Amino acid sequence: MELSLEEAVLIAVARGADTIDKLSSLLRVSKKDIIRVIEELEIKGLIRFEETGWWIFRRKVIRLTKDGFIEASKAFKKAEKVADKIREEIKAMNKDNAREFINTWGFILPLLTWLELIDLTFLDPLLLDMLMHDGSIIDIE
Repeated sequence: MELSLEEAVLIAVARGADTIDKLSSLLRVSKKDIIRVIEELEIKGLIRFEETGWWIFRRKVIRLTKDGFIEASKAFKKAEKVADKIREEIKAMNKDNAREFINTWGFILPLLTWLELIDLTFLDPLLLDMLMHDGSIIDIE
């Protein structure tokens, strides 16, 4: 069971990540990929753009539609199951399969941590260092 980037974006928007920059930073995915996913979600009618603020402080933010909230709720339940699976993998992890773990779960770990579904204190210090200091942005194609 995996969580797609679309599902991760829906969850993040539901929890307050309302710009492409915030989503890219949170999910550690390139802005190009976030824009592609946002466009797909907008076509599906799951998100919309809304202007907020006054005068020069005006900005466009991403909001979920009613259907988007329904899908985000389903995605969050799936994320809880994914978090359970990840916790099991963390228990069985060693240094040899840490890179594979990062490649498989890299974009979802920051989200699950932000949602408090994964506690970073359970991560091996080497894995934690790879996640926090690698500095790489995942480019999904």
